[in-house]
Amino acid sequence: MKKAQMSLEMIIGLLILLVVAVVVINIFLTQMKKTETFNSFDKTLEYNKYKSDCESYCNQFINKGELAYGVQFCTHRLFKEGSTKLMKKGVVDKIELSKEFPLTKGYPVCEDAIYCFHITSCESIDWEDCPQILCRYYYNTYKDRPDISDPWSKADEKVKEIMPNGGSCKLPDDENWWKIYFGPKACTSPGQSPSEQTTTTETTGEFSITLQNCQINSEDLSFTCNVEYTGTCSNEDIGIMASDSNKEIIAYVLPVNPADQGGPLGSVNWEENKISGKFNFAPGTTDSLTPGPCYLVFVCGDIDHPAALLDANSGNCVIQ
Repeated sequence: MKKAQMSLEMIIGLLILLVVAVVVINIFLTQMKKTETFNSFDKTLEYNKYKSDCESYCNQFINKGELAYGVQFCTHRLFKEGSTKLMKKGVVDKIELSKEFPLTKGYPVCEDAIYCFHITSCESIDWEDCPQILCRYYYNTYKDRPDISDPWSKADEKVKEIMPNGGSCKLPDDENWWKIYFGPKACTSPGQSPSEQTTTTETTGEFSITLQNCQINSEDLSFTCNVEYTGTCSNEDIGIMASDSNKEIIAYVLPVNPADQGGPLGSVNWEENKISGKFNFAPGTTDSLTPGPCYLVFVCGDIDHPAALLDANSGNCVIQ
């Protein structure tokens, strides 16, 4: 009788252990399969702290005009390299623009290479502005060192060290944000005005520039112009102003602008026979440019004597 009772107790004990094991295994598998999207993650303290830091860097860059804050905004990373915190566990996911993932541009990103500019809108810093900000910051760091003969190349090395790729997932070549904005040489052209470019053409003497076929995007204020220029003009002297035919709203490109006047506004990239970049409105402006003909003024130091001026009737300046 005692043996039968012990056998029954052993069977019951084994059944209890089996049930516990099943529950534990089920919890483990549930956690392994768990999918966390931004809808849940953006409510965590970790994300709110990150978002707050990004907004702080943006505001300080706008208010103080110091490149260091722009560098922080462009390089502050949400997750460390190799992170698989979102979506499929154990896999670095490619994240597309969606309701769950409100990216500030339509290019996909890897979850282990999400930076402030990917998910936080900043009036003065967009995806294409970050290479210029980083290059300019590190060029200023290295330009006065006698042991560095080419500070732009040194700055490029530093930028690649800080931001070597677009993450660990597979991104399409034609939508790889890192290749579009940072690779292969982030500091070859961005941030360099004609006076700082090394070319085979003599660029000394009085600066002059001819603008043609200037197009401004009314939504994001990006622009392109075909140009021909001679002489030199430093970023400190460059000012580009654009307005629609009503002349009531003015957009600016002022790469170097005092903090008490709103800090740097917009950006300009110099290419062969072309400039491109982005306008910004003065802080506090909430209106927009009206599509149609536009006025554009390019100033090099002397605002009373513009280097180039396009009238709305010229056909060479259009807001789209």
